[in-house]
Amino acid sequence: MKDTFKLSILICTYNRCDILAECLESLTKQTALSDDFEVIVVNNNSFDQTQEIAENFIGKVPNLRVVIEIQQGLSYARNRAYEEAKADWVLYLDDDALASENLVERALWTIEHHDFKMFGGVALPWYKYPKPHWYKDKYVATNQLPYKSVSKIHGNQFAIGCIMVIHKATLAQYRGFDVRLGMIGNKIAYNEEVELQKRLRADGIPIAHDPELFIQHLVAPYKLDVDWFFKSAFALGRDNVDSKNVNKNPFNLLLISLIAFGMMLVHLVIYTPRLLQKNYYIENWLIDVFKKVAKRVGTVYTALLKK
Repeated sequence: MKDTFKLSILICTYNRCDILAECLESLTKQTALSDDFEVIVVNNNSFDQTQEIAENFIGKVPNLRVVIEIQQGLSYARNRAYEEAKADWVLYLDDDALASENLVERALWTIEHHDFKMFGGVALPWYKYPKPHWYKDKYVATNQLPYKSVSKIHGNQFAIGCIMVIHKATLAQYRGFDVRLGMIGNKIAYNEEVELQKRLRADGIPIAHDPELFIQHLVAPYKLDVDWFFKSAFALGRDNVDSKNVNKNPFNLLLISLIAFGMMLVHLVIYTPRLLQKNYYIENWLIDVFKKVAKRVGTVYTALLKK
């Protein structure tokens, strides 16, 4: 195997061997030269057939390596992945994503033609499982930002975690991802990639969005259930505290609580009449009225718990 590559594709995985197989299969069809990139699968203590299935793709996926990270948690796995990488640039790809055929080619083009240390792409929904009658495409986090070409992102815009490209030396300089954040086993958790991007931007390092860098990202069965919206919203609010995005003084927490209550009342007025409309269901009403409230409940609860 070569000692250097132009790009390292990093896939961190935990107990999703069947979907991982489809992800790896998509990487056998890249239009880029096979000598230009490597693929590293980081098995984060899976107890299914992940190791066996990943190793079965050695020889099929260009320059594939499989390593095991024993520290449980996505951030540990992501940090181990970039430390293993032989390229100057790394592309993080979720294990439940299908790579577009020109994924590597497009990433290398953007690296060559622009001067960003980090950029993200677009995650189109992949409906492998039947979509409920009430489910709307807008529920999927696609990160389709309003740019027609590679552009610097601003404000509350961030590169999406399932498809992001980072200069390895920059990632190492900032010590990678905060291991206190992100998924840990089956625990829903977020913000490790957002926290990293905030640190970069605080130091004046711009981050870009490439609308032509895209994948298909699985809409998993559990994400097609109403409960998921509230669990994920609560977790996001919790992780905003853990990533120090929230002022935990009593006045601010009271303000967040009042905003949540007021928001619920306003949304009740706005969305309840829509139940009389065609193609608007009780599930849509629950999500529209209570999802944002659940996020703020997660924030206030976590902040009080940590006090």
